Amino acid sequence: MSQPNPPPHDDAIDHGISKYMVKIQGLLIPMLLTIIGFFAVQCYFSLNTVISDNQRFNTYMGTNNMRVEAVEKDLMEVKSQQDQLRAAQLAGEKKTADDWSDFWRQYGFMFSANAPRAPKPTR
Repeated sequence: MSQPNPPPHDDAIDHGISKYMVKIQGLLIPMLLTIIGFFAVQCYFSLNTVISDNQRFNTYMGTNNMRVEAVEKDLMEVKSQQDQLRAAQLAGEKKTADDWSDFWRQYGFMFSANAPRAPKPTR
C-alpha cells in the first residue's frame, strides 16, 4: 500500500486556514450580533432615560413658568397699588401746600414781625 502524497505545504496552510475560518465563523457571527444587540439595547434604554428626563424637565418648566407668571401678576398688582397710594399721597401733599399757600397769602401779615399790629382790644 502506498501512502497518498501529502499536499504541498502552501495547500496545507490554505486548507487549514479555511477550515479554521469555517469553525470561527460559526462563533464570530453570533458574537458580533450579540455585541451589536447589546449596544442597541443600551441605546434604547439610554433613549428612554433621555425621553423621561425631558418629560420631567418640560413638566418642571411648565409649572415653574406658571409660578413665575403668578408672581409677576401679584407683583404688578402690588406695584399698581403702590402707584395709587403714591399718587394719593402726592395729591394730599399738593392740597396741603396749596392750603398753606392760600393761608399765608391771606393771613401771613398777622405773623410777620414787621407787619402792622392790630389795635389792642379795649374792655
